[in-house]
Amino acid sequence: MKAVRFDDYGGVEVLDVRDVPRPEPGSGQVLVAVRAAGINIGEAKIRLGLVREIFPARFPSGEGSDLAGVVEEVGAGVNGVAVGDEVIGWTDNRASHAEYVLVEAANLTVKPAEVPWEVAGALFVAGVTGVATVRAKDASFQAHFKALTLPGLQLVEGSSSPAIISRRGEYLADGNDDAVLVMNRSGSALVRSAGNEVILRESEAILLAGDEPASFQRTTMGQGMTVRIPRAMLASTVNADDAVARLIPQDRGALRLLSSYSNWLFNAGVTLDTPLLNLSVSHIHDLLALTIGVSTDFAETARTRGLRAARLRLAKSYIVEHSQRRNLSVGGVAAYLNVTPRYVQRMFEADGTTFSEFLLSQRLARAHRLLCEPESSHAAISTIAYDVGFGDLSYFNRRFRRRYGLTPREVRGDKT
Repeated sequence: MKAVRFDDYGGVEVLDVRDVPRPEPGSGQVLVAVRAAGINIGEAKIRLGLVREIFPARFPSGEGSDLAGVVEEVGAGVNGVAVGDEVIGWTDNRASHAEYVLVEAANLTVKPAEVPWEVAGALFVAGVTGVATVRAKDASFQAHFKALTLPGLQLVEGSSSPAIISRRGEYLADGNDDAVLVMNRSGSALVRSAGNEVILRESEAILLAGDEPASFQRTTMGQGMTVRIPRAMLASTVNADDAVARLIPQDRGALRLLSSYSNWLFNAGVTLDTPLLNLSVSHIHDLLALTIGVSTDFAETARTRGLRAARLRLAKSYIVEHSQRRNLSVGGVAAYLNVTPRYVQRMFEADGTTFSEFLLSQRLARAHRLLCEPESSHAAISTIAYDVGFGDLSYFNRRFRRRYGLTPREVRGDKT
């Protein structure tokens, strides 16, 4: 089939029509024979390389998002669309300037018979944008924010409907130059600062500086968390100036750990004693430095101190959540963390325990809770043991009595 491709950034002169393999629809996908395809200004900017830091092109790259055409083939699990249907829609792979294009079935709708092909082929992106704008205008504003403030750290968790939050003009006169990492957990947002314009998608982040004008425009309902620390605390470990207003992608491992650890600290903060709080703040600093990009001489310290603590917390949370699975293993936890099994074992050893002992303690604690609940009073002891992850009833009984000094039946108060 014929398709438009380009191998480098530039004007229309870089575009080329080539022979490429015709794609085959996978599950949930539809192959559309294109009758008309539009181009919008955003796609032109991508081809020109003007937004390469936000939307880098992968060469050879296609072009075009809007499309209108006739359904040629449908993949498995597709409902509501059939071969021969006239449709309009869009593809997020920038590939509609072609004879055929693969489209997610959810991105298609029936083309009204009275709409000409040349109009239908340029309708979807502009139309959806217009509808979203009208709905946002008529919708009521909603926002929920909570904060945890500690020495050297502030965590703010919040959600809001579309809105613009800005810091500029007279607000910059307070002299605050804190480093603020914005982690977008759901929805999308447009961030402007330091001459850059960045679109934040789910699980992406961006660093902002308190002494730089900035605006955060949430374009959809969404949630996020900010990590705010004094700029001076980063000075010896990170060149924050180079990192300000740069997109931090979701696949950066340190960002994932920072998000998880921040969430744990935010929820557990008021229950922790002062020494543990101070240690947790230090771990957040280290993870933030690793997320941004630390200096070489501090990298090992940050990895050893903050990264390991965050991974251990993430490992424990994973074990607690999945402790009832009898096939839960150190290898499974290692795969979840993307580390080796031996690394997981060393983390628990450094914490004064072992993987097996921690898992055992979680299963026993869960069994003890169930035995104390009136709702479980008629459940067999063996059922409870198996439900919490034990595969051997005699082993469960021995370990339970060793831990609590009583048998499971005695804890429940069963009459002998």
